[in-house]
Amino acid sequence: AGAARAANLNMAAMAGALRQGYIEACEGGERRPHSAVVDFLDEIAVSDTQLTSLILKGNSKIAYPTRLDDGDLEALLKGMRQAGDLVLRELDLSWNNISDHGVGLLMDYLQEFDNVIALSLSHNNFGVEGAKRIADVMNNLQSLSHLFLDGNKIEDKGGLILVENLARNTSIRTISLGCMDLGHQTFTMLGKALAQNNSITSLNVDRPILFSCQEESIYHLATGLKINKSLKSLSIKNAGLRDHGCFLLCDNLMLNQTLTELDLSSNRLTEISGNHIHNLLKKDQNLIR
Repeated sequence: AGAARAANLNMAAMAGALRQGYIEACEGGERRPHSAVVDFLDEIAVSDTQLTSLILKGNSKIAYPTRLDDGDLEALLKGMRQAGDLVLRELDLSWNNISDHGVGLLMDYLQEFDNVIALSLSHNNFGVEGAKRIADVMNNLQSLSHLFLDGNKIEDKGGLILVENLARNTSIRTISLGCMDLGHQTFTMLGKALAQNNSITSLNVDRPILFSCQEESIYHLATGLKINKSLKSLSIKNAGLRDHGCFLLCDNLMLNQTLTELDLSSNRLTEISGNHIHNLLKKDQNLIR
């Protein structure tokens, strides 16, 4: 009982130190502390919850309609540094207004404190430069296993930079790149990366912008999937995929031995693709949904 009380006091002290450091950083920058950050830390301080997760989604009830921006993030990171023994495992900053500059600040922090296992920056406001900063750092982060970046319009240039680094990455298990306006070059490089990477188990590339290159893009992706030995879940929703692209994908997946989940919903498929998928399911006993 005594040990439990001491642990709870340590949790409260950690949350209190982070709260105080954040407020001081805001005052130093002449900005008002964001109520969502203060409220979250206050809740941690009075509960038995261990401070290993910071969940600051911009679309949550406590944050909406004022979302965190680069200044809020900078102050928060200063507070996290002052908290000393803080060991974060999950950091969710999705649905905020973090730009390329804020992403750079966050990557600098993660290089100093490589503890975060799951990072979400989905639906923020960064572009190619932010993608480049993430790409420069992610292969040096041994703890980072789950990375969610959906909804940031990094387009083909930013996607290519990110995916080039995946080939050499050995720590990331989940990567979500949906609704980022990825294009043909990214899909081509992704196929090459998947041929070399044997650590990724879940991949989301929903809603790419492939236009007339769709079949060629899918072909390159599919050839990488054919020899990949780790991927278990793949989502390519709303990609404008047509019957021949589906055939290319299914034909190559016949030789894949690890995939168990494939989501092709909201594409432009007919009953012809239904036959392709049926044949794949008969051949591949691992694919269950």
